[in-house]
Amino acid sequence: MEIPLEAVFSVLPARGGGEDLLRKLFEPLGYEIVTEQLPLDESFPEWGASSYFKVILRAPKRLQDLLAHLYVLIPVLDNEKHYWVGDEEVEKLLRRGHPWLTAHPERETIARRYLKFRSSLAREVIARLMPEETLATEIEFGIKAKPETSEEVLEKPLSLNEQRYKNVIAVLKSVQAKRIVDVGCGEGKLLRHLLEETSFDEIVGMDVSYN
Repeated sequence: MEIPLEAVFSVLPARGGGEDLLRKLFEPLGYEIVTEQLPLDESFPEWGASSYFKVILRAPKRLQDLLAHLYVLIPVLDNEKHYWVGDEEVEKLLRRGHPWLTAHPERETIARRYLKFRSSLAREVIARLMPEETLATEIEFGIKAKPETSEEVLEKPLSLNEQRYKNVIAVLKSVQAKRIVDVGCGEGKLLRHLLEETSFDEIVGMDVSYN
């Protein structure tokens, strides 16, 4: 059930937006927000303000909803992730953002910043959030959705990425490849599929380290 909750953050980043960003993220979710911008250094006030804030959030919420909001929005505020951002981050955002992210007016900003401005991943998130809106539009304008065939229903659980992995492995096996290098392997999803096969002797993955 919803209970009156208050979350207090002594230090919270709000890079590239400040107090305005904090309010745009939390107020649409029903939070009362109190902010206090912190100085760069209390000993040297002439240095001005920092991008950090003391923040208090208050609202009647279920605890799991508050935690889901913070799980997504704190990385959005930080505007930086210190590890590889790939498909798994898309799934985390969709999982923790369900169902509130669909209706959030800043959902595109949230997706871009959460996914470290990787536009292809952000577009995927928005596209997967859109079907509910598309359905509402179809109902409003009297457009009938095309019914799925039995084949489409059977094939639906297999994602496009899964199909690609299976096709890549089929080609490698057809040319009797034994040693494989995946250049640009990302988080290693294809590598995991390759490791399940017994016909390959050596598998190597390479990717860029931005550090």
